[in-house]
Amino acid sequence: MTPTDALRSGFALLGGRTRDTLTLYLLAAGAVLAARVPLLVALGVAVAVLASQGRIEPVVEQLGELDSQLGEGGLAGDPTTPGATPELPPALEQAIAGLVTPTTTVLFLLGVLLTLLAAVVAQAVGTAVTLCGIAGALDDEDPVSAGLSGLSRTASYLGVWFVRFALLAVVTGIALVVGGVGASLGPVGALLGLVTAFVWLLAVLFVLALLAFAGQALAVDEVGVAGAVKASVAFPVREPFGFVVYVVLAVVAYGGAGVLSLLSSALGVPRLAALIALLAVPPVVDGFKTALYAGRSLPPVGGRSLGATGVRADDGRESDDSEADETRVEATEEHEPSRPETDDGFVWGPTTDDADPSTDDGEHATDAEPPTDDAESVEADTTSQTAESAGTDEPLPDAEAFADPGTHSRPGVGSRFVGGFRRGLTELGRFLVEHPLANLAGVLLFALGIGAGWQLTAGVGTRLGGPANVATVFGETPLEATAVFGNIAANNWLVAATASFGGLGFGVPTAVSLLFNGVLIGALGGVFDRLTFLALVAPHGVIEIPALAVSGGLGLHLGRVGYRGLRGRVSVDAVADELRRGFDVLVGLAVVFVVAAGIEAYLTPALAAWILG
Repeated sequence: MTPTDALRSGFALLGGRTRDTLTLYLLAAGAVLAARVPLLVALGVAVAVLASQGRIEPVVEQLGELDSQLGEGGLAGDPTTPGATPELPPALEQAIAGLVTPTTTVLFLLGVLLTLLAAVVAQAVGTAVTLCGIAGALDDEDPVSAGLSGLSRTASYLGVWFVRFALLAVVTGIALVVGGVGASLGPVGALLGLVTAFVWLLAVLFVLALLAFAGQALAVDEVGVAGAVKASVAFPVREPFGFVVYVVLAVVAYGGAGVLSLLSSALGVPRLAALIALLAVPPVVDGFKTALYAGRSLPPVGGRSLGATGVRADDGRESDDSEADETRVEATEEHEPSRPETDDGFVWGPTTDDADPSTDDGEHATDAEPPTDDAESVEADTTSQTAESAGTDEPLPDAEAFADPGTHSRPGVGSRFVGGFRRGLTELGRFLVEHPLANLAGVLLFALGIGAGWQLTAGVGTRLGGPANVATVFGETPLEATAVFGNIAANNWLVAATASFGGLGFGVPTAVSLLFNGVLIGALGGVFDRLTFLALVAPHGVIEIPALAVSGGLGLHLGRVGYRGLRGRVSVDAVADELRRGFDVLVGLAVVFVVAAGIEAYLTPALAAWILG
C-alpha cells in the first residue's frame, strides 16, 4: 500500500460511493445537533421563566424606541467619525441587564455544561460511525451498515478521547507551572516563557501525531483502547513515509479549508464553505488515513454488491440489468411469501408491518419497501425502482460505483449529477405520499414553535420597522445578491440535513430544532410591522418553511426507524437502507431550498418594495 493508493481510496469514497459516504458524515453532523439539545432546552426554559416574570417586554419596548431613534437620527454618537456606533440608551442596557438573573444564569451554565459533555459523546459517535463505515467499505461491506454497527464501539472511541485529553492536560499543566515560575524571574522569566510556549506547542503536536491513528486502529483491528493507542504510536515507526504524507495532507487539507472559510466569509458565503468543510474534506482525509493504516485500497468498481444486500453474479461481477432483476426477485421470493408484483417485477408492500421500517403506524407504503426482519433486504430493488420511476435508465451514483468496468460504461459526471437530483426529487415526492403522519408531525411542531414565538413578542405592542430601502436589503449589486443566494441555500440545507439525521436519536433533536427555529420566526413576526414582515418573508417562505417542516418530518421518521432498530424489530441493513433513502430525500429538498433561496435573494426585495410602495 503506497500513500498514492491510499489517497486514491480517499477520493474514491466521494467519487464512487458518494451516497454512502455523505450519509455517514451527515449522521456525524446529526450527532452534533443532538449535543446542542441541552443548551437549546435550557435557553427555552430560561426564556419561559423570563416571560413569566415580565422581563421580555421591557427589552422589546426599548428595542422599539431604539428603532425609532435610529430612524430619526437621534442617537448619540461621535459626529466627527463617519459610521460611528451610537451608544445604547441606558434604559435598553438596564432592560438587557434584567435578563441576567440567578435562575437564568444557572440554567445557562447547566445547559453549557451538559452540551459540552454531550459534544464529547457526539464526537465519539460521529468518529465511530464514519471510521467504521470506511473500514467496512475497505472490507467489501456496506459502509452505512458497518457504520451503524460501529456505534457499539463508541465507548472505545470515548476512551481514546480521554487518553488524548489527559495527555494534553498534563502537558498544558506543566507548561502553566513553568510559565508561572518564570513570571517571577523578570527578563529571564520572559525568555523562559517564550521557550516554554514553544516547547508546549511541540508537545501538543507530538501527542496529537502519536494518537492520530488510534481511531483507525479501533475500526480496522477491532482492539481495545490500550491496543489502539499502542498501534497508533507504532504506526509512524511502521510506515514513516506514509505518516509524513498524512501530516502534509492534513495540513494542506484543513489549512486549505480554513483559508476557504476566510475567503468565503469575506465574500459573504460562510455557510457554503462550512458545507464543503463538512462533507468534502473529512471523507478524503479519513479515507486516506484508514486505507493507509489498513494497508489495502478501496475495492474496485464492482467489488461488492449494490447497497446493503444487493446481488452480484457468481463470478464477482454485477450481472446485466435484466438478469440482476430476475436474481433479486428470486432471492426475495426464497425468503418471503408470494406478494403482488407490478409489471416491472417489483414487489409491493412488506410481509408484515414490523418488517417495514419506513412506514409510520397507520400508513401503508405504496412502493416496494425492503424487508427488514432478515438479512435478505435488497437495496438494489429500491434503487432500480427509483431510477425507473424517475424516468431514467442511468445507474444511480452508488449503483454505478459498484458496477464492473468490464460490463458497464461509467456515465459522465454531468449525467450522474442530474440523475442523483432526479432521484432525490422522486424520493422526496414518495416520502410525502408514504409518510403523511411524520410530515404532519413536523408541520405541527414547527407551527407550535411559531405560535409560541409570536405569543412571546406580539402582545408587547411594539412594532419595529423594516429596512429603509427593502429593494436593496440583500445588496445593491447582482454579485451581492448572488452571495446571499448561495449562503441562504447552503445554510437552509445544512439546517435541514442535520435536523433530519439528528432525528435518529429517537426524534428528540429534530423536535427541538423544529421548535427552536419556529420560535425564532414567530418572535420576529410578532415584533416587526406585520405588512413589512409578510412582504419580506412570504414570497420565499411559502416554499422554504414547508421544506424545513418536511425535513423535520424526515427526522421524526428516522427517529422511529432508529427506535425500532434499537429494539431489534428491524435489521441494521434495513436501517441503513432507510438512511440512504433519507439522504435521497435531502437531495430533493436541496433543489427546493435552491429555488427558495433564489426567490429570496433576487425576487423578494423587489416584490417587497412593490408591496410596501
